[in-house]
Parts: sequence; structure tokens; C-alpha cells
Amino acid sequence: MLKSLIRVIPCPVYRATAETGSVRTLSSAGKRLSVTWHTISCPHHAADLILAGEPADSRNRPAL
Repeated sequence: MLKSLIRVIPCPVYRATAETGSVRTLSSAGKRLSVTWHTISCPHHAADLILAGEPADSRNRPAL
């Protein structure tokens, strides 16, 4: 049941996946959770950090 509520999206720029990506963005809409995988240098990841209000140097920190 839980797996059906999670949608995994590869990054459209670098085609990162859970196996090749190093960072992920989580978002929710309605009753679904979306997980998008990015490479550390992906412009989408940088934009996600800016929108989340994270400092610019947080791109180089490992994910928790």
C-alpha cells in the first residue's frame, strides 16, 4: 500500500536514479509523495535548495 503512494521520478536533466543520484527532493501533493533523484551538480537540486532556504554551501554536505 505504501509503495503505491510513492512516485519516484528520475531527474530530467541528468537522468539520475536511486542508483546513480546522490541527492533527492521530496514533495507531496494530495495523498502522494514524490521522490526525485538528482546528481549533486544538477541545477534542479540547486534550485530546490534555494526554494527551501538552504545556504549555498549545503550543496556540498552529505545528505542525512
